[in-house]
Amino acid sequence: MANTLDLSFTGLYKLPNQFSRAPKGAVLTADNVVVDKEGTLSCRRGFERYSTGTQPAKWLALTEYKQTIVGQGDTNLYYDTGNGVFSLLANNIYRPSTDPGSRVRFAEENRNLYITTNTGVKKLADFTQGILESGAPKGLGGSGVTSGGSGWFTNNTNVAYRIVWGYRDLNNNLILGAPSDRIIVSNTSGGTRNVDLTFTIPNGIATNYFYQVYRSLESATLADPPNDNLQLCYEANPTSGQLTAGLPLESRLFEQNQRRLHETTPLLPFGYRQCKRLS
Repeated sequence: MANTLDLSFTGLYKLPNQFSRAPKGAVLTADNVVVDKEGTLSCRRGFERYSTGTQPAKWLALTEYKQTIVGQGDTNLYYDTGNGVFSLLANNIYRPSTDPGSRVRFAEENRNLYITTNTGVKKLADFTQGILESGAPKGLGGSGVTSGGSGWFTNNTNVAYRIVWGYRDLNNNLILGAPSDRIIVSNTSGGTRNVDLTFTIPNGIATNYFYQVYRSLESATLADPPNDNLQLCYEANPTSGQLTAGLPLESRLFEQNQRRLHETTPLLPFGYRQCKRLS
């Protein structure tokens, strides 16, 4: 129980009159006390030191995620591994700008912790995985050519494609990147054909990512550009061999009838080639 002094406390009198006496209950100094009820001084509650281990010279931001303390100190991000023992989570975590009021901010959403930094918003989905980019890479450009002796692609028409990369994180959130620029393919072969589609794998892609191929309907004529109302025609994961080869790779994809695009019922085949960007 906190120590208390029961008296008729009337307040602080820092400069009492030397020719008279201060009223009953007056105090000259009152440090570390609180007035919880009239006439009673109580000792304020103290703060227990949580951690005595290695810590940054100065904590700049603190939050709690999955019942664990996460904080930014100096230029690093730390998390509490238990009993006040802090472990390094990420290096080079700087505030978004050099403005004196700028700070690293935290926000928890969909079981992820989002962190503002000078290189964009980062994400923490689980302590075992570390800090990740909050989004997915943007789809890169590509090209397409007609192939085969027959197929679904009508002569003297155009179609457009876009490529989207994405994945599901450890908390089952769907993460999709921005679509690629349009890849327009024209059929001037004189007959129906299939399409060989070539596109580039962005940096940062792993085997847990998938790619989606979106395609437009055929244009009315060769002079008409295809519209940008694209629909999903294929989805797959890159293989580890495709990610490390760095050379054009070929596989067979299957998509549905041009007039009835659907996500899950492939019918007509077309080919693609996939290559990794060399940097």
